[in-house]
Amino acid sequence: MKNINKWFAYIGFPLIFIAAFRAIPHMLAGDPNAAKRASGDFLFPGLILIGIWFVLGMYYASKTDNKNERIKDVPNMTKEEYIKKHSDSTHTSNVSMGDEWENIKKNN
Repeated sequence: MKNINKWFAYIGFPLIFIAAFRAIPHMLAGDPNAAKRASGDFLFPGLILIGIWFVLGMYYASKTDNKNERIKDVPNMTKEEYIKKHSDSTHTSNVSMGDEWENIKKNN
């Protein structure tokens, strides 16, 4: 999924630059409305893609931070305590947290 995140930036930033370069001649001519029309087709999709890139970056960072905090708890807790503390009480989450606890214990 992180590779997809990179593509949002790879596509979004060039779209914004294209929009800026399309608007420059109209701005130099003194027609801001024409500049908006010329750049709008590229600017708004670029901004949307950059927004998605930014939000996904924050999501991945928080997900990694949460896992690092959970890993610190493994040596001090039993499997049941770990599941109870970090699970959201759904069956899938319980199984996932149990598997994560076992993998961390196995690797340490």
